[in-house]
Amino acid sequence: MAAPPRRSGAPCALDATFVDIDPAQERIAALLLGVPRDKAGGFAAADARALPRGDAGGWQAIVVDTLSNRRTIPQHLLMAEFYRLARSELSDSGSPGVNHLTWPEDALFRTRAERTLRSVFSDCSAWPVGIEQGRGWHEALSGSGNLLFHCRKSGLDDDRAIYSDGLPRADLDRSLR
Repeated sequence: MAAPPRRSGAPCALDATFVDIDPAQERIAALLLGVPRDKAGGFAAADARALPRGDAGGWQAIVVDTLSNRRTIPQHLLMAEFYRLARSELSDSGSPGVNHLTWPEDALFRTRAERTLRSVFSDCSAWPVGIEQGRGWHEALSGSGNLLFHCRKSGLDDDRAIYSDGLPRADLDRSLR
């Protein structure tokens, strides 16, 4: 998770807090964040779903990367309730990033995980890792890999309207900008 800047000397514009349930990950956090291990705020040994509950909120970004191995993704970090909690902790212009590890036979998981995320954040884009290396979308999704989502907190997050033959209002919506 990344919060508004709180301490000086951080190597980037965001003051980042690396959260992992495994305290042994503190060394990796220090390397990734570029901060000495003795600096407060660089690492929190906690479950990512529980951490924000005691936090003041106002995060500019929350990045969810739940990779452990193929079959042990922490399911509670894939739930709509977790995404709603994360949304409530974001600043008005905050954005979440989510990384899902997928395999070709995981179409059901991939579909439902994406649908769950988009049920909370209406404005999300997805990017299968590998496209930038010259692979096409079909090839990238037909092999194992990461599916990255970048979302934005929006006033439309609760809008569930869809276009249908019964209510063809796309042109009207476009004219209301």
